[in-house]
Amino acid sequence: MLSKFFLSGSLLLTALHSPSLDAAAKMLSSTNETTKSDVVSAAKNKSDASSFWGVSYLVDTIGAKDQDPVSTAVALKGLSSYIKSTDNFYNAAFLLHLKENSDLNSALATSKDPNLQALAAATMAMKGAIAYQESLIERNNLNISENVEDVPEIKKGKGKKGKKGKGKKGKKGAGSETQKSSVSLDRDLLETFLQSKNKKAQYLAILAAAYAKDSSVSSTVDDLVLKSLESQSARIFYKARVAGSLNPKELMTLVQVAIKKRPPAVSNVVSFSLDIPAMALIVQAIAEVADESSVNILHSALNVPDLRVQVEAARAIAKLKSPKSLAVVNKKIPSAAWPVLIELCDYAAKAPSEKLLPALIQRLAKEKGRMRINLNYALSIIAGDQHASTAKEWLAWYKSNKSFKVDSSASAAFRDMYMVQVMNAGPNGYFYSLAIYSDSFCYVVDTSASMKGPRIASLDENMAMSVEQLLNKSKYNIVDFGGDVEVMEAKALTADLRKGTARVKSWNMSLGTRSFCAIRQSLLFPDVDSIYFLSDGAPARDSVKNWQGITEGVMMLTRYKQIAVHCIDFDPKAGNQAYMINLAKYNEGRHESIEVGPAAPGEGKKKKKKK
Repeated sequence: MLSKFFLSGSLLLTALHSPSLDAAAKMLSSTNETTKSDVVSAAKNKSDASSFWGVSYLVDTIGAKDQDPVSTAVALKGLSSYIKSTDNFYNAAFLLHLKENSDLNSALATSKDPNLQALAAATMAMKGAIAYQESLIERNNLNISENVEDVPEIKKGKGKKGKKGKGKKGKKGAGSETQKSSVSLDRDLLETFLQSKNKKAQYLAILAAAYAKDSSVSSTVDDLVLKSLESQSARIFYKARVAGSLNPKELMTLVQVAIKKRPPAVSNVVSFSLDIPAMALIVQAIAEVADESSVNILHSALNVPDLRVQVEAARAIAKLKSPKSLAVVNKKIPSAAWPVLIELCDYAAKAPSEKLLPALIQRLAKEKGRMRINLNYALSIIAGDQHASTAKEWLAWYKSNKSFKVDSSASAAFRDMYMVQVMNAGPNGYFYSLAIYSDSFCYVVDTSASMKGPRIASLDENMAMSVEQLLNKSKYNIVDFGGDVEVMEAKALTADLRKGTARVKSWNMSLGTRSFCAIRQSLLFPDVDSIYFLSDGAPARDSVKNWQGITEGVMMLTRYKQIAVHCIDFDPKAGNQAYMINLAKYNEGRHESIEVGPAAPGEGKKKKKKK
């Protein structure tokens, strides 16, 4: 599907940098598919990137600056066709959440099509899920930027307010805070969905009420006769969120069934899907009430085949910080999948113990990629300082300090001074001055028309140099974007360095800055654990048209696979820069600001409205 190649007259007109495309570059979506007359057809396109873009405009029936309005009837028809697959269903829910189109949402809720009704409930649940995920992020005043001493604030009304950095790289002041979620739901609509015979809509309504902590529907939720295990587990999660307690008998009854149930196969956990395994919801409920008496359930969940359950279990174990989990974490560290290992390292950082040192050093010896950073962070917090960066060095330190015992004050001080992404390890390369520790990553680079001139020349030089110097047989891919979104390798990462250097010579510079379409595409590659995102401005003509939406989208897509997002900006406005810094900061990434020439004239200028 991704290998389909599109070329059009409009594309030829916008090819400002190269007269032709490299044959290896696969066109995911082009300007030919994203014109004013083609929103509906783009939504039907077999290319995932094109259909996602098309639906983003389809749900905006009032029209956007660069598209003609679409009637509600046309939008409903297009959505009905698009949401037949699970991923598309939740893609649409996320986009509907961003648009907040009351007329369309009302039409969905009152539709006779049960799938469209469920989509309205999913949109409501998506709003709450995003606020819930935001509430899990620990905020602090660390400045993780190169060349930016004072991080600009994000203006009110444009998203969450950022905090200024304190100058020194890698340092932060003591303490951190957790973002509080605040979501208000339409009570009447919520009640309607809760009592609906549409089981999908009912399940999503329970989730929506849970995420929003809406106690006004407690009696309704309690009285529901639920047959599906997922809905019952969603109710347990709701009770944990609203009442702050769990019924032990009810909990164990559900656990006995849920832990044995094999969930449907999932092709990629990088998704907006809210079809969460029942056991994952139960684990979230235990984490919500911080019930240490249920810690054995978390230990069992850590070995459930579904990666999402393992991640939630490891995350809950880290939150509870129970000494009872020490032996279980110690045993799991050597074999854990990397998304689970991130959470286990977090446990080691929050509940440091010298008993974890051998397992962490053993795992570090096996790693050649990004996990070296997380392991170094856990080791350094336990040790009270980063005494080493390689397994060999840490082993030598450990052998010379066999009587070592954790100094809790030193561990706390280190944790208060550093974030995981500022740890040192032997890099596999560099992109500009940002170290590349991953060996499975993707470059996501802006080749829009505004990059023409010194900016694209800088990108050409640094990209070619970066690819040529990669170590440890690193696998990578390149996604470049303007009004077109192109990918070098359609289905997987490659270790062939020649392909990357050849791709640099064949950029297509097109009008538009489709940042989120490109980022989303890079996150979908199965083995990616890090991306390096470079842009010179705000998103334009994109499926997601503002930084807050991009931040939310990345957060939701990566909640079960915490892909690191590193950001490089080329002289953007302060607001754009602030969002790029936060995008990196809360996704285990670093940020760098590069001063390299002005943007090409003409790109991004607003057209005067005709009177």
